[in-house]
Amino acid sequence: MSDRIEIKKDGNGIIIRISGKMKKWHESVLFGWLAAWSFCGIYIMFFFLQPLSFEEKMFLLAYLAFWAYFEYMAARAWIWRKKGVETIKLNGGNLSMENNLPTFGGHKSYFIENIKNLGFIEKKKNSFSSSYFSSFWIIGGETISFEYFGKLVALGKQIEQEDAQQVLNALRKSFKRKK
Repeated sequence: MSDRIEIKKDGNGIIIRISGKMKKWHESVLFGWLAAWSFCGIYIMFFFLQPLSFEEKMFLLAYLAFWAYFEYMAARAWIWRKKGVETIKLNGGNLSMENNLPTFGGHKSYFIENIKNLGFIEKKKNSFSSSYFSSFWIIGGETISFEYFGKLVALGKQIEQEDAQQVLNALRKSFKRKK
């Protein structure tokens, strides 16, 4: 099991922690990209403050709106990768999931008896979406899912197949004890 995953027993249940950490060189690349993106946006802001025509101001305003969105997404991903932890607790007939950082999903709770079809998320090999959601510059790429009252719930952000199998086995084993 990788150093990103921790599975431990807690009384009658289990606690699974999945760290958002990534390889150091990925972290450096993401930070470098974020710094360069920030510099570009600040540079464009100086142009916006210059005397320009209405059309030029509108172009820069649209550019800065897109810049701000991607700045937010990159900063959010970098923060998640530095300090983020996805926690899954199974105890007392309840499965709860939470992320330790605000605005990253909050706390959700599910009754075990209403959980159906616990398994892997099917990913198409060599597809754009599979490649995109497994990239280190985004938050996402869940590997495990279940149905809860007809809705698909996903967990296990960007973990390797072997680690996902261990998490899935631990969850299934605990589910059998609870039912």
